[in-house]
Amino acid sequence: MELAIWPGVCLTVVVYSLNMFGDAVRDLLDPRLKGGTGSYGAAG
Repeated sequence: MELAIWPGVCLTVVVYSLNMFGDAVRDLLDPRLKGGTGSYGAAG
């Protein structure tokens, strides 16, 4: 049972890390987010 848990945990950590890295790169490079409000201010 424990042998099946660790690969899933590792995959979860890798996918979450890549997602956070992609969000950070988008925040750095997207010129529409330069106003300082972030993606939450663009919805209205």
